[in-house]
Amino acid sequence: METRTVHSLRDLYYILFRHKWAVILFFLAVMVTTVVGTFLGDKIYQSEAKLLIRLGRASVTLDPTVETGQKPIVNVGQDRQNEMNSELEILTSREVAEKVVKSLGIDSILDGIYAEPAEQDDSGAGEKQLKNIDKATNKLMRNLTVDVVKQSNIIQIVYDALDPKLAQMVLKKLIDFYLSKHISVHRTRGSHDFFKDQKANLNEALTDTEIQIKDIKNSTYIGMLEERRKILEERISYMQTEIDIAEADLAVAVAKVGALTEALGDMEETLILQEVTGGPLSAIDSLRRQVYEMKLKRQELLSIYTEDSIPVSEFNRRLEEAKEVLAQATEAKAVTRGLNENRQKTEAELVTEKVALAAFEAKVTTMRGQLIRAKEELKSINEAETRLSKLERDKEVYEENYRKYSDSFEQTRIDNALEQERISNINISQYPTYPLKPIRPRPLLNIMLGLVIATVGGVGLAFFIERLDHTLKTPEDIEEKLEVPALAAIPSLSPGQVLQDKVFEGKGVLKTHLKVPKVLHQHYEMLTERLHLSLTEAQQTGSIVALTSCHPGAGVSMVASQLALTLSRNTAGRVLLVDTNLKRPRLQSIFDANTSPGLADILDKGESLASVIQPTSVKNLDLLCAGETDEEHPRRFFESKKYHDLINHWKREYHFVVVDMPAVWEASYIVSLGRVADYAVMVIEAEKVRWEVAQRAKERLENGGVKLKGAILNKRKFYVPMWLYRTLS
Repeated sequence: METRTVHSLRDLYYILFRHKWAVILFFLAVMVTTVVGTFLGDKIYQSEAKLLIRLGRASVTLDPTVETGQKPIVNVGQDRQNEMNSELEILTSREVAEKVVKSLGIDSILDGIYAEPAEQDDSGAGEKQLKNIDKATNKLMRNLTVDVVKQSNIIQIVYDALDPKLAQMVLKKLIDFYLSKHISVHRTRGSHDFFKDQKANLNEALTDTEIQIKDIKNSTYIGMLEERRKILEERISYMQTEIDIAEADLAVAVAKVGALTEALGDMEETLILQEVTGGPLSAIDSLRRQVYEMKLKRQELLSIYTEDSIPVSEFNRRLEEAKEVLAQATEAKAVTRGLNENRQKTEAELVTEKVALAAFEAKVTTMRGQLIRAKEELKSINEAETRLSKLERDKEVYEENYRKYSDSFEQTRIDNALEQERISNINISQYPTYPLKPIRPRPLLNIMLGLVIATVGGVGLAFFIERLDHTLKTPEDIEEKLEVPALAAIPSLSPGQVLQDKVFEGKGVLKTHLKVPKVLHQHYEMLTERLHLSLTEAQQTGSIVALTSCHPGAGVSMVASQLALTLSRNTAGRVLLVDTNLKRPRLQSIFDANTSPGLADILDKGESLASVIQPTSVKNLDLLCAGETDEEHPRRFFESKKYHDLINHWKREYHFVVVDMPAVWEASYIVSLGRVADYAVMVIEAEKVRWEVAQRAKERLENGGVKLKGAILNKRKFYVPMWLYRTLS
């Protein structure tokens, strides 16, 4: 949507003065409404109360869904702002508001006047009463303002009413119901019985666990499992060492018995006591004795080392070498036999070793039995310790949960007491006030606000109306929207500004009724100068200037007459004024002439030009009226050869020919008329023609070959007072 662009204070004042009556009416309407509303409106009283929200017991939340062994309390450290917002939601809840309405009475809230409430029975409340309750609740909530004082824990409550007593009573009831709701909301229902049962269950479980621990300690006959287990572990370690030593001794004994038995197998019961071979017989016996001792030594080694060990292998090699030496020791000898003493000694030693072997076997067997029993006892202690540790852990858990549930149970007991005594973390820092003076209306403030709204709104209304107006109002609008020069802006005159122009009267001439105001002379002088310069520069012969408009009533005939009058006075040549508006002629009334004969008589009936053109009382100015014709479509007249010959004749006889044409959208022959003119000028009535309509009219003329010189803004209105206009200039 197009609007007038404000480039300066002049444009601003133009818009304001143009729509001054709309601005004045709007201003008066707003101010009258403000004054009437201020002094005749209802007086509003406001009661105020303040609540202090402390961080206390009411902020602790109990969870009734916890199970035994889990954490029974969730203490949430909420953000303080969230807590304050939660209290605001409770305070402004519809439930609390409905309780206030029912307590004070529906009529008191709806009427705004306090009255002692009558007892109400809601059991049989009908639909109408429910609607009234809802209506009263909505009104109460609209008049209620609840907010948190910045950077504090204070909640401010304000209520507006027509009656100061009602405003105070509403806040009193509201605070009472809010405190009850606050305690109810922050109290967990059923928590007291829940924690009581949990406490009893945990006490029973704890007692049972303690009995089991006592039974385990009594059954094991121990006071300290750790010390008992340490003793057993040391005993088992000692017995294991002793068994290892006994088994080693047993192995040695077994080896000795085996070696002695093997040695006895190699010994004879009798020996050659004397054998003479030329040397002593003791050498062979010494070798045998050495082999025997080596075999015993081998058995001792086997009790320590394995058969494949290096010491045993080396010893076996030496034993074999000794046996080979003994086998090769053969000599001739004289033999003397007797009992083998070595065999007897070996047999005695064998008996001794067997006795030791039996003792070692008995010792190993006994100690192994003791070791097994010690391990069984250690196993029993470990199992008892495991069960005891589990019971101790259960006991710790039960004790911890028991303490927590006991604390929770105590808290629920305190909460019950707090609820019964209506004690919470909410303190009333300011009780509801009884207002003595109304807060509204405020005459001075309302009048000031009304003055501002009326002024700003009036100015805004002027710009809004201007935005909706697409008419052409100033020469700048013509040049901006139509993109043609604005040749002149003819002001609109009041009756007091119209003056009789002096005319020259003579015999046989027309006495003109044309009234030329003095204030218009300068505008037509400027228009004449612009046309005269442009037309005379273009050609030396007569020039034809055609004037038209978008719609009838724009004042084309008057502008054409005054233009012709001004041209006749400012040029040396003659000027002809021609009326081509055959349907609605106007020039004859201006010059007190007859419509016929005229142009139509020349073109249609062949009247002579000399008998039709009439001189006027103005020097050098002739008039050609429209004439009369029965032709419905006179377009053929203006496209005929006769009309073109007539045009050429006018150019030879007259210095200027001013043609008064019909409106663009009034006659179909407008293009034919305008095409023969040297230049066409469009007359636009200010504030009557929309620029879109003028744009289409211009396009029609230009598309038809008409040379459009520019436009004249006629009946321009100057809304800004002259003194202010001169100041802005």
